[in-house]
This record gives sequence, structure tokens and C-alpha cells, in this order.
Amino acid sequence: MQPPTLLDETESSGSSSRTRHGSSFLLVILTFIVEPAEAGPPLISDDPHTVGPGRVEVILAASGFGYGELVALQVPAADLTLGVFEGLDVSAVISPVFTFAPDLATESSAALSLGLKWQPLRGQHWNAAFTPTGAINFPLLGETTLILPAQIEYTWQRLSLGVDGGYVVDFDDEDLWFAILYGGWTATDTLSLLAEIWGGESTRDHAREVGLTFGLDWMTPMGMHWLAAAGPGIASSGGRRVRWRFYLGLQWNFALWSRDSAQRPESVRPPPATRH
Repeated sequence: MQPPTLLDETESSGSSSRTRHGSSFLLVILTFIVEPAEAGPPLISDDPHTVGPGRVEVILAASGFGYGELVALQVPAADLTLGVFEGLDVSAVISPVFTFAPDLATESSAALSLGLKWQPLRGQHWNAAFTPTGAINFPLLGETTLILPAQIEYTWQRLSLGVDGGYVVDFDDEDLWFAILYGGWTATDTLSLLAEIWGGESTRDHAREVGLTFGLDWMTPMGMHWLAAAGPGIASSGGRRVRWRFYLGLQWNFALWSRDSAQRPESVRPPPATRH
């Protein structure tokens, strides 16, 4: 007899399916699988900067998290961003998702997200953006969500400090909110060091998760970027705590229809030498 899958457990238990894994199970799934569609790898948070008109950013990545006895992996994830105008990007992310848990068969699914970033405030020190994203994770949970985050960032010389926060509308279940404080330091022209503290809460069960991420963005001599991040969960209520999260990616940028774009303000993501 084949062991049940996570999807079987969800379908058989109906609206109470999240309880088996803790009431914060949906919060964790959305935080690490759906929400990163609008994020600025390798962190969960995004910065407010756009890639520039006519430019394309491509990322191939692997990521995952551990939550109680549950392990979920995204391998590989394909992330594509296109700069349409100065201050406006469109993006798409698609990846398979593999979920592992004791006494359950490995479950495979897919996550698809489409979004845009509008940057109405661009300056030498202050920048802000709004990044709405629609996402669906199928067939695992069958969740369809609308993510409504905004970012604001202050940059001074080689240091940046920002806030990324917003609301997640879940059309199938309870909604969520999240807030992330992030910072970065451009250590060299090719290396940025990054950190964030993230948190979120579900609106109905009030399940909460809080964690840390530490990351880096290193530009190779060929102009590509190696992205890496990892961190632990540090607090939880209403469910099992997030044990760990990791992200590894390779990013490169190129001009599609224009080699020149307006100079963007200083930011630690990406390092100064990589801006166009």
C-alpha cells in the first residue's frame, strides 16, 4: 500500500487540513514558495529598484525550507524580469515544488507567479515601489493568492536600510500579512552582504512566524552573479517553527532592445559595478 501524500491529507481533512502541520502551515507555504515571486533574491524581501528599460534579468535558482517535520524544495526555479519603462518591471517565476514529510509520499507540484514592480519614488537616498503579484500553487493545496507588498529604502554611501511589507489575499482560505526589515552593505564593487528579519501572521488563526536571513551577492569576472542566503526561524506561535531556509541562485542581466538606461540611485542590490 502506497503511503498517503500531503495532497491526500489536505483533501481528506477539508478546511482543517492545516491543523495536521500546525495552523501556520499555510503561512509558511506562502512565505517560502509564493511570496518570493515578488522578492529580490537571495532574500525574501525585495528592494524598490527596477532593472531599467529594455533590460532583462534572468535567475536560475534552488531554494528550500524546513518546517517541523516538513521539508519543501524548489528545484529549479526560473525567474525572469523585464524592464518595460524606467520605473516599471514585469516578472514571471515558475518552479516545481517537492514536499517531503514522515509517513507521507513525496509530493510534487508547481508554483507560478506573475507580477510587476512600479517605482514611483526614485532618488539618491530614498526609493519606494509597489510590487503586486498573483500566484498559484498547484496541485498542492491549490492555493491562489494576490500579494500586495510595498517597499521603501534609504541608502547612504555603501549602506542601505529598507522595509518590505504587505498583505496576502488568499482566495481559498485565510489572508496573511507580512513585514520584513532588511539591510545591506556593499563591501566591494563585486560583493554585497545582506541581512533581514522577517515575520508574518495569518488573519484568522493568528499563527505567527519570525526568522532571520543572511545572504550575499557576488559578481563574477564574467559579469554573472552568484546569490546565496540561509537563515533560521527564531520564533513561532500556532504551529511548528521554521527550522531553516536556504537559497542558491545564478543571475545575469542583458539588454534586450536598449543598451542605455537612466542612471539609477545607489543600492546594495546589485553592487555598484553591475548597475547600468
